[in-house]
Amino acid sequence: MGSHGKPVSQELLRQAVARFRAGDLPGAERIFRQLAGERPRDPGPWNNLAIVLRAGGRLDEAVVAYHKAIEANRSDPRIHHNLGNALLDRGDHDLAIASYRTSLGLDPSYAEAHNSLGYALQISGHVEDAEVSYRRALVSRPDYAEAFNNLGNALRLQNRVEEAIACYERAVALKPTYANALNNLGVILAESHRLEEALRAYGRAIVIDPDFVAARCNRATALLLRGDLAAGWPEYEWRLKVQDDSVLGQRRTLVQPRWSGQDPAGKRVFVYAEQGLGDTLQFVRYCFMLSARGARVVLECQPELARLIRATPGIETVLSRGEPVPEFDLHAALLSLPLGFETTVRAIPSPGPYLQADPGRQVAWAERVAPTHFRVGIAWAGRPDNPSDRRRSVSLSTLEPLARIAGVKLYSLQKGDRSREAASPREGVEIVGSPTTIWW
Repeated sequence: MGSHGKPVSQELLRQAVARFRAGDLPGAERIFRQLAGERPRDPGPWNNLAIVLRAGGRLDEAVVAYHKAIEANRSDPRIHHNLGNALLDRGDHDLAIASYRTSLGLDPSYAEAHNSLGYALQISGHVEDAEVSYRRALVSRPDYAEAFNNLGNALRLQNRVEEAIACYERAVALKPTYANALNNLGVILAESHRLEEALRAYGRAIVIDPDFVAARCNRATALLLRGDLAAGWPEYEWRLKVQDDSVLGQRRTLVQPRWSGQDPAGKRVFVYAEQGLGDTLQFVRYCFMLSARGARVVLECQPELARLIRATPGIETVLSRGEPVPEFDLHAALLSLPLGFETTVRAIPSPGPYLQADPGRQVAWAERVAPTHFRVGIAWAGRPDNPSDRRRSVSLSTLEPLARIAGVKLYSLQKGDRSREAASPREGVEIVGSPTTIWW
């Protein structure tokens, strides 16, 4: 934030900057608008106004202000870079990439623009091009910790594990308080089954930033994987503070008390599924445990699973997500139930089969899916927005050779957009089921 072009009132500029740094965005905006009105051909006030507007989430207005700054001075690479940042925030990835390229055309050694271009390319799916941009940023600025961190992310996406670890470690060496790089280091160490090292990295990140929700959630997952459920379940409650619903599913703000292990007898307990289909199927067993303690359980789950869970006795009401919720006394996120039941490795509930399909549908499907073949149900992809999706999803073609085994017939259990792939397999491959097929 500063002045470009003609001199401006330094006192007003100091006031505006002070207000911005103090969090007084309306006050800073008011002064920068005054300066822009007095000097409409000076790019500085427009650029600074745009910075304030972007900080307040008013991205459309910020983009307009950046364009006015560019009209006043088209040769300043910083303004084009700033415009790219606002466009990226707004989700206009292609326009952001174009702005970063314009900035670099004006200053090919602009490390920050190379780094920003790399990030825009990466989230647009061009990971190898992103790597090139990050490396160019580091050529211009070899001590650029953020570029090392981002390069580590790009390498991790390419499964170049040791190179990625080296980048994260270099980022932390350059910036010891870099909590985000420590968290990323922990993630890749955990993915490499180096849980003790991962926990140390997460711990360092949390010491730096005790409210770092992602590091807390990742630490919880590592503790659970290590078998330390007593420490892992309480830490896993941090997931409920994640702001991005795409990461951990549905967050709820409810006024009723949370169920945290107290006697639920006679109480109606609203439990809501919060994450993926598999998580719901795994953890719904705890709803039956609540019922066994005398609770009247109302479960809200994904529409795809409602019919199956309704067919299983033990839950008073099963709702599809979006249906009206009746009055209730207590509530709990589904994956918080193990904490309330104080689940340890030795006490993981294993009641045997706890789900059953509707008997009538079983008969109907038995007639349609006769046991004339060895029947194999397949699912090949999870949610694409899951951070671990690259490590768990495969292409349908990977599984198609199974269909060529004599006596085998494949049945698609895939959900979501990728279920459509089953409608057009390779020649000679038959897959039964469509995106609308409900097997239970």
